[in-house]
Amino acid sequence: MSIGTLGKGIYFYEALSASNGKNLSSKGQFIIKDAQLERVTFTANHDVLKDLSDHTGGRFYKKNELDSLIRDLQDSQAKSILHSIQDFTKLIDLKWLLFVIITLFSLEWFFRKYLGSY
Repeated sequence: MSIGTLGKGIYFYEALSASNGKNLSSKGQFIIKDAQLERVTFTANHDVLKDLSDHTGGRFYKKNELDSLIRDLQDSQAKSILHSIQDFTKLIDLKWLLFVIITLFSLEWFFRKYLGSY
């Protein structure tokens, strides 16, 4: 069961259950605090950054390897990134399309009736 993302605050819960003819219940509360992880520490964790570069196929450069970084950037070929967004609309939601179809069917019926071509 998922309760989604909850905002900060105090939440209360009550759970009820029946087991072997006994009614069980539990009540409690929990607190969600606003945690801004970016503000916890201001220094870079180089071990985490190196692990991240190793797992993603990147490269890790120390501050004394600036020349190597510049050389690698100049030698690298830029890759194009293509982002695709697909938006689907249900036909049932297009009320104007229903109106156009009904109008066309009505015009066809009217002309067939008027011109007598049944």
